[in-house]
Amino acid sequence: MKGKKKCFLIIILVAIIFSSIFHALNRRTVLSIKVGDSLEDVELIDINGQKTSINDIQNKKVIVFYLARGCHPCIQEYPSIILLCEALENTDWNPIIVWRKSIPTELVEEKDKRFHFSLVSAEFSDYSPCFYFIEDNSVTFQTQSLEKVIKKALMETSQDEVRKNVLLHYVNERKVKDTLFWFLFLSDNYEMSSSKIPEDGETIYFSDIAMSNSIYDPERVISQIFSITQYPTILKCNTETLEYEISE
Repeated sequence: MKGKKKCFLIIILVAIIFSSIFHALNRRTVLSIKVGDSLEDVELIDINGQKTSINDIQNKKVIVFYLARGCHPCIQEYPSIILLCEALENTDWNPIIVWRKSIPTELVEEKDKRFHFSLVSAEFSDYSPCFYFIEDNSVTFQTQSLEKVIKKALMETSQDEVRKNVLLHYVNERKVKDTLFWFLFLSDNYEMSSSKIPEDGETIYFSDIAMSNSIYDPERVISQIFSITQYPTILKCNTETLEYEISE
């Protein structure tokens, strides 16, 4: 009996040792990234499972949207972040989304796959969401505020280019075939007179509720990108040239 008990204890001890070794080998390093740190050696995996690095995918300047699939605010902010990625693409800044462990492929549309990466064996931070501006592999700005990301990005790139990318996003999303596309930014209790309702082209309505609510709403992102501070405001877009005109 004693021999069986001793054998059982040895098995338990061996199992504990192997378990400890396994977890040690698979423990993810928390990098605690901060301003001034280099990300040159940080490995990423794209949505197709291929290893890469920020150095391989950036154009010297990159904005990292660091998210986690188990983070409720991250998932809520995701529609706004995707809109920002499209708005900032092909500007001075290259936007990417880096997921803490794995990419939630159920959220990712085919057209957005190029933005998504996950970390190989480390974590940028022990909290998310978190956003980083990186130049020449070095972190130059860090924040948890999506509003601050928008403000900084607009200061450091062409606002007109970003705005036209947003307009193109909606033209493509709505499959607009008309030459004119109207964006009407209206207060929730505003009754627009029939004389001000565009008769030609396609119209999309935005409410000022988004301005007072959470940044989670992409409408608020659009309002910030176009510097809409008063309601009502009308934005007229030529869908062929993406030229636009804003009037109150």
